Amino acid sequence: MKKYIFILVVGFILNGCATSSPQVILSTPGSVTIKSPRNMLTPGVKTTQEIYDLAQKHCQETSKANAVATKAWLQPFDGNYHEFECKKP
Repeated sequence: MKKYIFILVVGFILNGCATSSPQVILSTPGSVTIKSPRNMLTPGVKTTQEIYDLAQKHCQETSKANAVATKAWLQPFDGNYHEFECKKP
C-alpha cells in the first residue's frame, strides 16, 4: 500500500513540474493577463522573457503600445498570473 501512495505522490509532483507554455487568459485593448505554469522548484512568481514577449505582442497588436507589468501573483495548485497594462510610448 505504501508503494502505491509513493507512486501517486511522485506522479503528482512530476505533473506539477511539467512544462507548458504561458497563455493569455484575459485581454482588453488596454491590458492583458497571462497564466504561466507553476514551477515548484523556485520560490515566488517569476516573469520570464517569454511572458513579456507575449504581453508585448498583444499590446502592439491591439493598441500600438508597450506592455508594462503591473501585478503578478501565485494561485496555489494552479499557476502564476501576470498582469500587464498597455501604455503609449
